[in-house]
Amino acid sequence: MEEGEPALPTPALKQAIDLEEFKRQLLEFIEDREEPFTVKFLVESCLQPVSESLVQNALADLEGEGLIIWLGGGEWISTKAVLKRALKPSMEVIIPKSLIAQIINTAIKRPELGYTSLTEFIKDAVKNFIKQRGETTSGIER
Repeated sequence: MEEGEPALPTPALKQAIDLEEFKRQLLEFIEDREEPFTVKFLVESCLQPVSESLVQNALADLEGEGLIIWLGGGEWISTKAVLKRALKPSMEVIIPKSLIAQIINTAIKRPELGYTSLTEFIKDAVKNFIKQRGETTSGIER
């Protein structure tokens, strides 16, 4: 080998490079999955044959880097998916049936009040509640 010529990777270096590339591809595949995954699922999902030990080693590294979370029972989930789930605003509100009946009898069945749906009434009620407490409602849509 001449001076300045790049050295060919040793088998150990090539294996390390391959593991890093595999981890990158694996993370790309799993980081937006909202459901937990297993080693078996990942092995079966790979386009090329891979060993369970390669997947386990990659998952151990990704966990050590804080990119995935071990859930126990052979399952992991990506940290990104957990954060997205935690930060996603919940748009579901459970209203007791008795309160819905009162809203219908009070507001919906009285067209002179101008409400045509439960949603419209509830949005207006929340907006008025906030106004009464002196908070701004500029971000609330009608």
